[in-house]
Amino acid sequence: MPLDLTFRSVTPETWPDFEAFFRAGDRTVGGDVARCWCMEWRMPLAEWRDNPEAAHRGMRDLVHGGGVPGFLAYEDRAVVGWCSVAPRATLRVRRRGLVRAEEPDEGVWSIICFYVPQQHHDRGLMSAMLERAVAYAAENGARIVEGYPTRPGQFADMGYAGRLQSFEKAGFTPVDEPTPGLVVMQRRV
Repeated sequence: MPLDLTFRSVTPETWPDFEAFFRAGDRTVGGDVARCWCMEWRMPLAEWRDNPEAAHRGMRDLVHGGGVPGFLAYEDRAVVGWCSVAPRATLRVRRRGLVRAEEPDEGVWSIICFYVPQQHHDRGLMSAMLERAVAYAAENGARIVEGYPTRPGQFADMGYAGRLQSFEKAGFTPVDEPTPGLVVMQRRV
């Protein structure tokens, strides 16, 4: 059955949907979105790890301050997925050792997170969100979009980064593997 999705950026207007979606999120292997708030790559790691309320506050402040951290996928007015995509320079990608020092950030956008609740798995949502993320980044001036999926069977706790096969199917190519199993994938737009 084909998906009939709409996508909306997370802004002050959609904040209530985002907040409700994350508060109701799965607490499974791979993370707890109600604890994470997709701030792991946006704030100091120790602060993020030790203070879930600071993560929630940080995301709320980012959105209400005019930042757009990503978008929600809706099906029949219900939120069914989340994708975080933003300019790489606004994220802590370099501190994670995922980018070579000589590589410029200008025009590069990063896809750092997907969240699809368990009941919506295996429906093609991540692939649809991946394509939307590329289009969204291009619409906002990206020349390259990159993601950080893991090889199957490795880094089980990083499933939020996406599936390697999904990135490959979407036309991304590997450019680096800074840690065995963690692949930097890029696509020119």
